[in-house]
Amino acid sequence: MVGWRFAHDEVDPITFGLPAQCQCVADIVAGQGSVGWWSAPIPDVRYSADAATLRGPPLVGTAAAVSAGSSPVRCWVQATAVAPPTRRWSNVAMPRLRDRLSAAHAAWRTSRRPWTAPSAARSRATGGGRGRRLHAAPPPPPPAGRAATARDLVLTLFQGVTALTAVAAVLYTARSLDYTADATNATRVQVQLAERGQITERFGRAIDQLGQEGPDKLSIRLGGIYALEHVMRDSAPDAATVVEVLCAFVRTHAPRPSKPPQRVPPSPPDVQAAVVVLARRPDITHELELAGTLLSLPDANLAEGNLAEANLVGANLADTDLSFANLLNANLVGANLTGANLASAHLLGANLAGANLAGAAVWFADLSAADLTGANLTGVNLFDADLSFADLAGANLASADLSGVSGLTSAQLVGARVNDWTRLPAGVVVPSPTPTR
Repeated sequence: MVGWRFAHDEVDPITFGLPAQCQCVADIVAGQGSVGWWSAPIPDVRYSADAATLRGPPLVGTAAAVSAGSSPVRCWVQATAVAPPTRRWSNVAMPRLRDRLSAAHAAWRTSRRPWTAPSAARSRATGGGRGRRLHAAPPPPPPAGRAATARDLVLTLFQGVTALTAVAAVLYTARSLDYTADATNATRVQVQLAERGQITERFGRAIDQLGQEGPDKLSIRLGGIYALEHVMRDSAPDAATVVEVLCAFVRTHAPRPSKPPQRVPPSPPDVQAAVVVLARRPDITHELELAGTLLSLPDANLAEGNLAEANLVGANLADTDLSFANLLNANLVGANLTGANLASAHLLGANLAGANLAGAAVWFADLSAADLTGANLTGVNLFDADLSFADLAGANLASADLSGVSGLTSAQLVGARVNDWTRLPAGVVVPSPTPTR
């Protein structure tokens, strides 16, 4: 069986590969000369033109033809297998040398490094290329510019993907926030509706309690009054309605008789509780409509209460605590304020005509522009009170201490009644009455 065969026309050596266990025959067919030698991986092994048998692993040999003249030696080397090839070389046809040379030439033309035949010395040093097949050199690495361009392209793609991911994350977060805001608003609306329903229910129950008449239902009415106070504080829109309901309750249960008695009896406990709750209302813009009532609140605690513009005509406020109370423009005509605590009370523009303030504590009170005509101030200590523009005509100032007041002038005392124990500020005197003709 012929394994492979080639012709050589050159003087230079050639390199070829042989399978294991084959018979090599070299024959000169043209020209004059002789076959030089065969070189094998085994040192000092030479093969002449005679038939020779090689046994062992695959061999890479070199044949050199030496010319006797100008004509080259043309020879053929034929290898005939005498045993089955090894498994590695089974069913593999060895390429011809011409094909390998053509491949090397084509590689050279495409700017690749062509294949070069190893020398005999290199073949011996490296073991003769045992088990190797003729092949071209590995391709050179790609140019640096092309690699940099590829890296830049990959980096740009990575940055683009990262940016798109970030934008998608931002959009998703924004949509989630919008959804959360919508859900929160919907929840808030539901809560407000629920609270409104609770306020309405509480208001209705309080009105039912307030309408329970009879002495045995006093505690129920008191519970309704204080329930309305909570509604007034919890729901600002309902505060005005609560104030109107409580004022109507006071007018109904404490009406002024056509002929007021000399001594006003104390008002019922539920009426007093309603007045106290009204005095504690958070919004002073809601006026107290108490006209036509006659109240008696002895010993009541109205400290810091808000009774601005309240109609308390003839009210019995004896010994009532009105310290720091707001009585701006309140109507206290004929009111009984004996022994009341009016310390630091705000009585700007209040109408106290004919009111009885005997024994009341009026320290630091603001009585500027107040109407005190005909008021009884016997024995009252007005330390550091403000009487600017107050009208004291006809007021009884017997034994009153006005030495520490501010804003008092002599002209304000025209018509006022004083005695030897009345103390006035320095520089202020009671004008002599004008003689009548």
